[in-house]
Amino acid sequence: MPVFKTDEEAAHFWEKNDAASYLENRQVGRFEWEDLEDRCEICGSKMRIMMTELNLSNGRATIHNVKKYHCDSCLNERLSKEFKKNLPDIAKELFEVGLK
Repeated sequence: MPVFKTDEEAAHFWEKNDAASYLENRQVGRFEWEDLEDRCEICGSKMRIMMTELNLSNGRATIHNVKKYHCDSCLNERLSKEFKKNLPDIAKELFEVGLK
């Protein structure tokens, strides 16, 4: 597959050539990409990191300094992967201190 320097060059090439001939001898490729935690899954914008508090059990417990991401474009919010990973330990600790 040729590499084009401009859109006009690509358009001129494809006017005179058939893409099917390139697809016949194609090799299957594998694409990998890194899931960027600071990208909004709804709109794709970069999200900013914020620290928040989570109130649990009708205010009987509060988890301080919880890292979350906020999208200024679509207002989507989500907790950090790091916090989600620690949720089982947090739940166990809360249970042990009597919050059910």
